[in-house]
Amino acid sequence: MDHAARKDSRLPSLEDSLNLGQSIHLEFDDYPQANGCYQLWGLCPSQSIMVAASHITGLDELAGKSFKARLYLEQLNQACAFRSAVLSQVDSPSPYLHLQMPEQLLLGQTRQSYRIKMNLPGCICHNDSSYAGAVIDASISGCRIKLPALDVKVGDRVNLSFEVSVYGIEQGIQVEAVVRSRAESTGSTYIGVQFGNLSDQNRITLYSFLNSIKH
Repeated sequence: MDHAARKDSRLPSLEDSLNLGQSIHLEFDDYPQANGCYQLWGLCPSQSIMVAASHITGLDELAGKSFKARLYLEQLNQACAFRSAVLSQVDSPSPYLHLQMPEQLLLGQTRQSYRIKMNLPGCICHNDSSYAGAVIDASISGCRIKLPALDVKVGDRVNLSFEVSVYGIEQGIQVEAVVRSRAESTGSTYIGVQFGNLSDQNRITLYSFLNSIKH
């Protein structure tokens, strides 16, 4: 994400732009076992954010550990990140964390087009090897793919192929892409890619497919 540090003056407050149940990806500096996707469980205004995740059960005490968070703010149509620390860890009745409310946000670039959720079989080719996965969301400019563990880095170039059905007609899409994001969660790798130059045929096919499922 292309970052530029901006204070919360851009927002009334972070909590005003969050929604309960929203996904937040956390990456801990020295404790990768806790990395993964968390759901926003609650808010203590101007104090803390409460996030829940089943995978923290049984982990060592996380209180005091620093982390980096990534999320998407729908109200701003913008990617966002912040750094903070865990205030406390609660194990009962269900595991969740109190995260210190950040004082600064890092706001990324606005997406060129809205991504639509889906679940399509897909294949990534990287370093002469092929990996089967699933395209879980897509727009005309990129998509996100869920795969088993994959050794790929942000900036790597990959070849992506998947099939779409446009009004009952199956059509294949093959495109070169650049990896723009990578995240790990529960044994899977989530790769966000930006498409290279789509051929006219692929662009028309993808645009028709996205419009056919948009509503």
